[in-house]
Amino acid sequence: MTEQVIPSKPPPATDDGDAYAHRVGEVVKGKWTIDSLLGVGGMAAVYAATHRNGQRAALKILHIDFAKDKTVCDRFLREAYVSNKIGHSACVAVLDDDRTDLDEPYLVMELLEGETLRELWMHTGRRMPVPKVLEIVDPILDCLASCHAMGVIHRDLKPANIFITKEAEVKVLDFGVAQFRSATAERTATGTALGTPSYMSPEQAMGLVDQLDGRADLFSVGAILHALITGHRINKGRTENEALVMAATTPVPSVARIAPDLPVEVIALIDKSLAWDRRNRFDDAKAMREGVRYALRTLGVEPAPSKDRAAAVPVNAPPSAQAAHGAPAPEMPAHALVGVAHARTSEGAQKAAPAADAKEVRADDPRISELRDVFKRIDRVLPSVKQLGWEHPATERALRVAFEGIVDALKANPRAVQFSVMPYSFMLLGHTVWEPVSPFDAVPYNLFACGIRAMRIKSQVALEELRGVLAIMLLEPGRDLPPEDDLAAAFWEKHLTHVEYDVVDAFAEGDAAEREAFFQESDQLEKVAESAARAHEGRLEARAMAVSTDDRALAARARHSPMALDDVVRAVYASQLEQPRERWSERYVDVLAEALVDAAKSRDAQLVLASLRKSAADLVVAGRVDVVTQLHQALLERLARLLPGPQSQQLSAALTSALFGAETFELMLKRLHSEPNRVPAFEPVLAALSPKELPTVLAAMRTSMPPVVAQALLRYVERVLPGNEMEIAAKAAGLDVDVTAGLLRVLASAQTPAARQALTSLGQSEDVALRIEAKVLISGNPESAQADLASMCESSSAIVRMAALKTTARHMVRSLWPTVARHAKQPNFHELGSDERVELMRTLIVLAPERGEPLAIEIAKKSGVFISEEKEASRTAAIEALGQLSRSATTAAALREIAQARWGTTDETRAAAHTAADLISHRISQVAATSAAPSGGAPS
Repeated sequence: MTEQVIPSKPPPATDDGDAYAHRVGEVVKGKWTIDSLLGVGGMAAVYAATHRNGQRAALKILHIDFAKDKTVCDRFLREAYVSNKIGHSACVAVLDDDRTDLDEPYLVMELLEGETLRELWMHTGRRMPVPKVLEIVDPILDCLASCHAMGVIHRDLKPANIFITKEAEVKVLDFGVAQFRSATAERTATGTALGTPSYMSPEQAMGLVDQLDGRADLFSVGAILHALITGHRINKGRTENEALVMAATTPVPSVARIAPDLPVEVIALIDKSLAWDRRNRFDDAKAMREGVRYALRTLGVEPAPSKDRAAAVPVNAPPSAQAAHGAPAPEMPAHALVGVAHARTSEGAQKAAPAADAKEVRADDPRISELRDVFKRIDRVLPSVKQLGWEHPATERALRVAFEGIVDALKANPRAVQFSVMPYSFMLLGHTVWEPVSPFDAVPYNLFACGIRAMRIKSQVALEELRGVLAIMLLEPGRDLPPEDDLAAAFWEKHLTHVEYDVVDAFAEGDAAEREAFFQESDQLEKVAESAARAHEGRLEARAMAVSTDDRALAARARHSPMALDDVVRAVYASQLEQPRERWSERYVDVLAEALVDAAKSRDAQLVLASLRKSAADLVVAGRVDVVTQLHQALLERLARLLPGPQSQQLSAALTSALFGAETFELMLKRLHSEPNRVPAFEPVLAALSPKELPTVLAAMRTSMPPVVAQALLRYVERVLPGNEMEIAAKAAGLDVDVTAGLLRVLASAQTPAARQALTSLGQSEDVALRIEAKVLISGNPESAQADLASMCESSSAIVRMAALKTTARHMVRSLWPTVARHAKQPNFHELGSDERVELMRTLIVLAPERGEPLAIEIAKKSGVFISEEKEASRTAAIEALGQLSRSATTAAALREIAQARWGTTDETRAAAHTAADLISHRISQVAATSAAPSGGAPS
């Protein structure tokens, strides 16, 4: 990915892009307005942005999933440090670094215009003129000379990381994986250094990270020369793994074998740079640059004079330092071939799918529905295992329910539980039967990556075999298995008699070869498309124009035609035909509503609704949720006008189900999970959705979700509660403590016999937290649960202790304050998890602020001569709790003292204290403003 640039062509519109494009228009840290999305990579998204002073830059924002991973953050921020430390004109200047309001690290970088060397290579048919290539490599080697002089090795030089600006300047990108020669510890899980096999030196491919020096980068430059001049990359394996093995074991043949017509000087240059033994390569980048310049002169081209090295723009420099790069970002065209690549990958992945009927089947085929039901049960087991462990009663219960579902399915059809494995889902007969949400989306991905392409569970499977299958599925190969093992080996060692699986050899799949063929096909198609566009530019442009019937369109007609209108008549017609965009939207809704009513009268409403269902799903996937919700609301209003009450209500319910029911609703919930700001717009839909969607809502509640989404779903549960009390109670076990409490409050507020019966049954639950919450709600007296809560506080399980603290605070069981305070004063307080320490502090402050706040301040002030990481974490926990709850000016003053401390206090603790003090001061000022507001009459 070209990470801080404006490419000459836009990236393809992918789901990932749509998922990040919603930030366009957002203001970061009150100063950077995001203008457009430039690209999305595995680690970060890059946006064009404008500073409040008018200057433009690129914002590279680390993905939120990595923001809490210190190793990833350090590697991300290293790019700024390395690039600016080198201080060469071919390095992209990093102007600033900071964190967004969501605590995502980001870099402010120089904004470039142009294209990557890889894009340029593709546009030229993968064969570039030798002088042009040598002229591009010349400044790269000059930059590497500066890097190597400072002990920096790039480690990932390739055409995609070289950028050519519109001014023909060469820039070296992505120093995020660069290594200092003194830092020898960084390796991947397999011991192989980071990089790309087609441009990687043998020593790097072998994982000899501690032996790398600048000659590894020179090898990469030689590989770039080889690819750009000949059109063939070195180490061209059928898969990435095979290419890596070739890089580590096979010397590169002389370039003369595939390009014998090259000048002798160029052949010598490339062969020397690609020497297997690094001692036979150029001594350094300066020597190789001299070789490049000599080759240029032999070709009759005088090398460009060396440019003075530009001083790096330091981190935290003002945006004015990049004024020269303030040109607006051009529109980015999409590449239409991404879908072809995806389809081809999917086709190859399904080669080992289990045997099934070759003819197309419907999505509601009983075999598919039955297998989906099986995976819905399995989907309830995995979160319980992750949160509570295998031995917890809730996990045992969920596992048994899943096992019974599998047994019943196999009794009806011995081949019922078989499926093919795709990178992100399990499939049967061409339909998805399970697409897990994060973090369990790693299950199909890890299975696929280990070569497993299909699985079958046979009749007479035992409960312990199912437990073994799920346990292996939850393994993380790089973390839980030895380097030489994978999930396929784990299945083999487990000896699961009634579980079969198909495994393919990664070397035999040929994915890399197919990908190479696809790229070549893409290049050819792109050339054809560009040629057609040039030949028919006028015709295509005319077809793409929106038809307009305003004055100008009428005036453009031939004035000398016998049918021509005079000016007066033309003006009358023009005023009647001209419609604003809003009116066309209204008319579209009117026509759609009338068509739906007509279809309903002829009992063909499902024809219209089926089309709407597909359109709604496509819009939700594309991230255009607002369009669907606005269309839904507008259609409901039109139907209310066109039909009498009962008929309108029936058709409206069918419309809501079509637009947002079933799979579309699941897609919508995923979208809300990542974009909770859309919840208010979706509230009217939740208020109209059928009770049939209750299972989907309860399943969604089993995953972690933003509080605003959880509250919206609880309101839906409350609306559809009558008649579903026992189902809701049955799903309460194993949920997050706060979500469980919300469901139980809904049951308690219903005051129906069925709701009381459900609460009573939960009062006998084996889940301690669930049982206590139910008892408190049944009795109406929180103090009656004091003994049980005190016992939970002493539990050896952190999950149980956290549940006890939350229940104690929620129901204000003040008599437990001494018990909670005792835990805060015990020596092992610093050994508790950070979340538990924060919750403990919060509980103390909620139960008795007059006693809890002084105790929290006492912990927050406990510094020492020697800084302990665990004690600092405890201080931060106390500070965080005070910031969330306190309304005391005295507390704010104490926190400001901590924020100004210079000895025995870390920067993180000072920053937390400063933030907490500001929160308290803001809360106090809001209370003062509210109390000072006049209730009526003249102000005093």
